[in-house]
Amino acid sequence: MQENQEKLPIYKRKYLINLRFQLNFIAYTIFVALTVILAVFLTSNYFFDTFMERGVNLGLDKGHVFFTFLEQQKQYMTKLLLGLSSFYFLVLTIFGILYSHRVAGPIHRLNNHMRSVAVDEVREPVKFRKNDFFQELAESYNSQFYTLHGKSDSKTEFKETS
Repeated sequence: MQENQEKLPIYKRKYLINLRFQLNFIAYTIFVALTVILAVFLTSNYFFDTFMERGVNLGLDKGHVFFTFLEQQKQYMTKLLLGLSSFYFLVLTIFGILYSHRVAGPIHRLNNHMRSVAVDEVREPVKFRKNDFFQELAESYNSQFYTLHGKSDSKTEFKETS
């Protein structure tokens, strides 16, 4: 299945393989980003409101160009922050799916492999994709696998080359 997955075009691959973990990972990532954006938005509003208050304290008329300018800048900044928030939401969702897949994928692969070995369907070591996390987990498992199956433990035999 792993080899088939790597040969598929990117848009046909299954990226959400541990839905609960991956959606939680994405949610936390987006939450942190939106919290930072909210802090920037509130700081920006505070900045503009402070300048408005200074204008009032200076005795400027409400129709003064200073207030018109500040209001236009505040609206521009709000639109900019909303646009950036939407962009970051999209980018972080994609990042979250791809990055969490590199974490969930090896664990999913190892779990399926152990189940297959348990029912004697598989008699070969587990292989992870080149960029997956937890490569050392595959090496440890394969070392145990070779020991239990009486084969020599040659790491070059089961390390992924692609």
